[in-house]
Amino acid sequence: MNDFADRLSPMVVKELRQGMRSRSFLAPFLIVQLMMIVCVLISLDAEARKAVTTFFWFFTGVMLLVALPFRGIGSVRGEMREKTLELLLLTRLSAWRVVAGKWAALFLQTLLLASALLPYVVLRYFLGGVDLAGELVTLFWFLVANAILTAVCVGLSPFMYGFRGIIAAFMAPGLVPVVVVSMMDISRVSAVVPGSLRLMATCLLGPLFILSMFELAVARIVPAAEDRSLFQRLLAVAIVAMAALLEGIYHTRGIFGGVALVLVAPILIGAITSEAPPVPVLYGRYRPFGPRSRWRLPGPLSWAAGRFLRPGSATGIWFTLLIFTALALTSGIDLGNPRAWRLILSGIGAFLMPLLLARLLFPGKDRFVTWLCFEIFFFVLAILFSITKTLREHWISSLAPPVDFWLHLFNEALPTTDDPGFYLVCGITAGSLLLLVIGSRKEWKKIGELEREARNLESGGEGVAFGS
Repeated sequence: MNDFADRLSPMVVKELRQGMRSRSFLAPFLIVQLMMIVCVLISLDAEARKAVTTFFWFFTGVMLLVALPFRGIGSVRGEMREKTLELLLLTRLSAWRVVAGKWAALFLQTLLLASALLPYVVLRYFLGGVDLAGELVTLFWFLVANAILTAVCVGLSPFMYGFRGIIAAFMAPGLVPVVVVSMMDISRVSAVVPGSLRLMATCLLGPLFILSMFELAVARIVPAAEDRSLFQRLLAVAIVAMAALLEGIYHTRGIFGGVALVLVAPILIGAITSEAPPVPVLYGRYRPFGPRSRWRLPGPLSWAAGRFLRPGSATGIWFTLLIFTALALTSGIDLGNPRAWRLILSGIGAFLMPLLLARLLFPGKDRFVTWLCFEIFFFVLAILFSITKTLREHWISSLAPPVDFWLHLFNEALPTTDDPGFYLVCGITAGSLLLLVIGSRKEWKKIGELEREARNLESGGEGVAFGS
């Protein structure tokens, strides 16, 4: 067998060589072969073919949607633990190519296993009672879901250690599919959106979501001197614009807006939990839209763009508000309906309230992980409220906007303006925003000092800049 072509990324080659020899790939591959042989033998009995088809796709789903994507849960963390990440970054590989290479290697292994399933699919077709075209379509959607879930696991992999790893591991295979299903409302999408549109939306929005998960991991391992916030936030804007275009063409009234919120969530979480890197060159007048940039904007517009696109949590809070405003204006929802306003405000609170609690209760801890822990707590609380009818209909759920937001996603019939709940959501969300803005004054002061140092560097005052 010939070696890999030189045109392939060195990271992909490295991960493929290691991955295809590991037990985590060989064991599922051999188990799949054994179970497929059993399924074909049982299919010889005509009366058992329907049950075999159900078991066939259940087992395939477990392998493609759980076992194989979950292998990426410690991919980047393994490099950090073994102290080999720095060696990789010292080569010509960028942090983005490291993360993308790990995802590509895992997905290529999934394609290898899926190709091993094709002979059994065709053989069952010749035995009778199987719709070959339908099964191939099902396999295609399984591969699409695998690509997305693998990206989720790789994106969360830098956070895989100790109790934090358990929390993030729960989020990857468990919470993300729940969010996607809740936001898309599958029955409504199937009734309103034709199959060709679902395919086009997946082809347009799916890769953008995979990129956003890449950026979640890249932001964790990239050197401080390399600014990724600009690309990440422009990517979020591109996702919202794409969803707005689909909403405008097909008039689906909020379906793609909800999907866009799920897709930009990793970027928003990274934006509000990040810290401003202390590197003056990242805050110069030419970044991101200054006179020395290829993207030139007038002075006031350049300054305004910097307020939303600079790295750090202080700008991330305002960028989150900007994204929610854009989604509310472009998704086609009825802004005259108080329930719509409650959903928007509770969604903003679902991002900001956990951040506020993380800052107040655990100021020295990792903001991302503490934000994640609080969000999981509110998610579980919302599940309990949705099960208990008395609590579900009570205004007490509005004391925590994240709980209120999740209950809306569960399609619970919450009151709007005839009880204190609506005003509680408004007040607590506004209060969280106010406290976060007040708490960000120190970071804004730091950004201002870095901007002054950057101006000194641009004017030739290097010694003054680094001496201050």
